[in-house]
Amino acid sequence: MADASDLELLKLEMETLWGADAFGRELRPRPLVAVAVAGACRSVSFNSYLSPDLRSIEVEQDLLCHDPGNLSTYSQTFAQCGPTILRGCLSFVFEGISLPTYSQTAMSVLTSGNGDLTTLRIGRPDSWGDEDEWAGLLDGQFGPWAVGLVADRIVSVCYTPVASSVAAETGLWTQPEERGHGYGGIVTLEWARVAAPHFETLFYSTSFENVASQAVARKLRLRPIGYIWQLHLGP
Repeated sequence: MADASDLELLKLEMETLWGADAFGRELRPRPLVAVAVAGACRSVSFNSYLSPDLRSIEVEQDLLCHDPGNLSTYSQTFAQCGPTILRGCLSFVFEGISLPTYSQTAMSVLTSGNGDLTTLRIGRPDSWGDEDEWAGLLDGQFGPWAVGLVADRIVSVCYTPVASSVAAETGLWTQPEERGHGYGGIVTLEWARVAAPHFETLFYSTSFENVASQAVARKLRLRPIGYIWQLHLGP
């Protein structure tokens, strides 16, 4: 059952997502308002550049339900800031004692600091548009990673899109035509193994609509800690 300690984890995740990055990447835009919900506990965070009047708004109790509720109505309140977008995510944490062991598959996995990177350097997925970013990832400039290959073709990547000195967030990508084979779960597990020595807490979050990503979390037996509603500035 979620409790105040899970709320503290959600607050840590929010600071990880929108605070200073341990690998020097640009700060991610903070939402206008974010609401962390863990069971009956909640925490509201307003962007510091908002006016005192906007930061004093009371977020409705409806947000304790699995529903954006009144946060969506704040689009009108924040109209002076520009168009807004409402987002929500489910959040999980890795707990090492519950991580499963996978049986042998057709996929091999290379992880940061381990193995010959030649195949990875020339096999950058087309959807990974930036060659310099891909090279930096492999060179360890952006934190731990794990890459899955089938017949020397990259089929899945788990990496560290953002991290602080104490916590890291999971980033997972799998070739669309290779989904459903369990590859995403395997590379995520291997990422967790190489990331755990460097960070006290590892987070995994996914949108309410992404059932495939939620299936990975269940397969890995990640512990759900709650969810985070966010109101962002639109395009």
